[in-house]
Amino acid sequence: MQPVLGQVPLPRQESHCTPEQVAYARLLSLDGAAFESAVAAELDTNPALDRRDAPCPVCGGVVRGPCCAPPPRYRESDLGPARSTGSCEHVPGALPLTEALLRDLAPLVPARDLPVARYVLASLDEHGLLDGTPAEAAGVLGVDAGRVEGVVRALREVTCPGTAAPSLREHLLLDLDALGDTPLVRLARALVGRAGEALARGGTAAAARSLGAAPEDVAAACDLLRAHLHPYPVLEAGRDHTAPVVYTVPDVVLSADGSGVTARVVEADRFLLRVDERFERLPGAPVTPEEAVRARAAVERARLFLDRVARRWWTMRAVAEAAAAHQHGFVLAGAPMRPLTRSALADRLGLHESTVGRAVRDRTVRLPSGRTAPFAAFFPSAPGLREALRAIVTDEDHPLTDAELAEELGRRGHRVARRTVVKYRAQLDIACASRRG
Repeated sequence: MQPVLGQVPLPRQESHCTPEQVAYARLLSLDGAAFESAVAAELDTNPALDRRDAPCPVCGGVVRGPCCAPPPRYRESDLGPARSTGSCEHVPGALPLTEALLRDLAPLVPARDLPVARYVLASLDEHGLLDGTPAEAAGVLGVDAGRVEGVVRALREVTCPGTAAPSLREHLLLDLDALGDTPLVRLARALVGRAGEALARGGTAAAARSLGAAPEDVAAACDLLRAHLHPYPVLEAGRDHTAPVVYTVPDVVLSADGSGVTARVVEADRFLLRVDERFERLPGAPVTPEEAVRARAAVERARLFLDRVARRWWTMRAVAEAAAAHQHGFVLAGAPMRPLTRSALADRLGLHESTVGRAVRDRTVRLPSGRTAPFAAFFPSAPGLREALRAIVTDEDHPLTDAELAEELGRRGHRVARRTVVKYRAQLDIACASRRG
């Protein structure tokens, strides 16, 4: 289109992402399992990329592959050449589940408590229930009971909340506690507890009579038990696993000291990547020009990949430490969250808001107390909106539909879609209009 006479077309200013920025953004957005697959694919296709041996926390030797983890605390300099020492018998292959669990516990417990972890794992029966109590285990080991309890908390993070419980009933109650405090969960707890015998003897009808509850509600609680709980923890002592077992290991571990809260990216402890020294020397060796060109291209690709990995880990750690510093009271003492948005944190770190979003999406953080929380929980979403929704429902003359609630919220300054109202209503445990009548 030709400009009209006398008009000067203004240059259009648009932001374009380079291919390298797109590749980094994709790598940052991957969860732990997908990232490991990406690393494996890069290792398979690029001979210039090398994954070095990582120190084994179990035996102190070196692991040839991803079997044991992690090495000492990650530093940016770890991306340089790695030194190999000794050897390790924990070679990938047939790995007993207790050893796999010990490997996954290593990032979550102090190094001095690894013998305690091994004793706790050996004290579990075939169903994952603990033979005795943490206090009794501490007495046998001659350590403080808090150390054993810390190992048990970490073990529950990587398996299920009921692992190492003293009985099956206690295991089920611990699993239910992890589902939150809702009327349905409270009813399920009653079924496991005082109405358990009635349920076993006469089914849902007898349990409903015992609890004075509606049969359909008891049936829903039974469905909850079947859908979300396993009758035993996921341990099978002595069973061999030819492939690594996947557990819910946190992505970031927060530690508190006198200087503040620091973050450690667990993933960075498990991957010691570098450019293969043989390929770096190859261009100067007596090879053909074609081989030298291929070697230089492979080395350049490996360096670009390592740079993306380093930026991924730096971003995850920087975002975690900045969010933890802002939510200092919650991290150290469980205080209520302070308002925080991804855009505000991005401005503080000099990053784009989407970068912060990718760094926290689908990731978990282990707090100094041992509890694991979703990374996204550090960014409370719309507290004012939830309070307004609760107030509207409390004062309503007749049950309002979700669409009507969205309209009323809009009149109060919260412009949201109906599906957003459904989400927050579920979070507040508010029934739908047909059930509030």
